[in-house]
Amino acid sequence: MTPILPTRAICVRAVTFILLIAISLWANYEASKGFDLTIHNASMNTLVGRQFDLMFVSNGKAAKLLLEASDVMERIVYPANMYVKKPVRHVILELAGEKTTEIVQVKRGYKKEKPGEYQIIINPEILEEENLTKAMAAALYRAMAYVWLWDSTTAAQRSVVDAIVEYLMVRSGRFNSTSSKNRSSNVGNFLQKCDNLILSNGFVARLNNAVHELPSERMVDQALNQLLEELCLEHLQLASF
Repeated sequence: MTPILPTRAICVRAVTFILLIAISLWANYEASKGFDLTIHNASMNTLVGRQFDLMFVSNGKAAKLLLEASDVMERIVYPANMYVKKPVRHVILELAGEKTTEIVQVKRGYKKEKPGEYQIIINPEILEEENLTKAMAAALYRAMAYVWLWDSTTAAQRSVVDAIVEYLMVRSGRFNSTSSKNRSSNVGNFLQKCDNLILSNGFVARLNNAVHELPSERMVDQALNQLLEELCLEHLQLASF
């Protein structure tokens, strides 16, 4: 006679597994429906503000560049439905009213009634760039990389996210990474050494998932070491990482 308890345990595990899959698929479906886009010009009454409106807003170019950047970064970060996709429901693109410390900044909305809202703030100094369209595209690609990557909470996670963004800029095929902010971090060194290697499509997705699921710096470090062994064992010396 078949024991009842083991059968029930198997059924519970099966139902739990199916439920988890259903939740994951639902989350990815919700995230795949797109997001609302709002463009705001806080420098409207200035020369650069009018230039921004003429060159990027009135002709729809800013929206086109941002949606293109979003599509490219989303496809790299989430190559398949293996991981839960970050919910992004509203993106606000704003030309700042005054100079900022960085060319582009990304801020997450903290209002509970507006989850999944992100604000991209563009420094008006970008309008002084010689190749303005390329500079704007680079800023929006970088911003959307931060938007789609899971938000970091610890110092280790932030260094991982910063390094992934540098990698994504190169991986997009349109830009060379010029940032030196992450060169001293282990993750940044790892990505630099792997820059010319053919990595699996799940590489960035797995790093991003580690940031999302592993709350402590130690656990993130362990996940990165495991990825290093799996992806670059034949090409890198572990002692130098």
